[in-house]
Amino acid sequence: ANYFRASTDTFLGRGIPSLVLSSFSHRGYIHFTLNMITFASLSDPFYKEVPYSSESIYALYIAGGVAGTFSSMLWHRYVSRVRIASLGASAAICACLGAVAAHDPPSLRMRVPFLSDALGSESHSLSDFVSTFAAVHVVALLFRVPLIDWMGHLGGLGAGY
Repeated sequence: ANYFRASTDTFLGRGIPSLVLSSFSHRGYIHFTLNMITFASLSDPFYKEVPYSSESIYALYIAGGVAGTFSSMLWHRYVSRVRIASLGASAAICACLGAVAAHDPPSLRMRVPFLSDALGSESHSLSDFVSTFAAVHVVALLFRVPLIDWMGHLGGLGAGY
């Protein structure tokens, strides 16, 4: 399991492979399920709205996971000074979200499970969704909300955008 998590300690010991392997790591079934719901919601836009090949999507996923994990490691080492191991799968999916958002297809609407129901809204434009997503993450970083690797998500989102 330690091969699928990355921290400054594992990076210094194993280097790049720990960053790449963390792109496939999930904390548990709920984390995996939420990531797969998000990833599945991006599959149509990738093939219909955004001109990416399958190989490009794979490369984007890996690069986003590496970028998110690396940004998380830097944040926790030099800013928050908390020693945690990062899981990069969410960062990789955030990179895919960022890539689709960069193209901003006007026909694409995001429906966020549970959140859309709570807000009484059926769907949101992708640019509104990504702006809100980024703002929530920045606020969570500033207030040091625990349990979620906010910087990893932002690093992945930025890598994809």
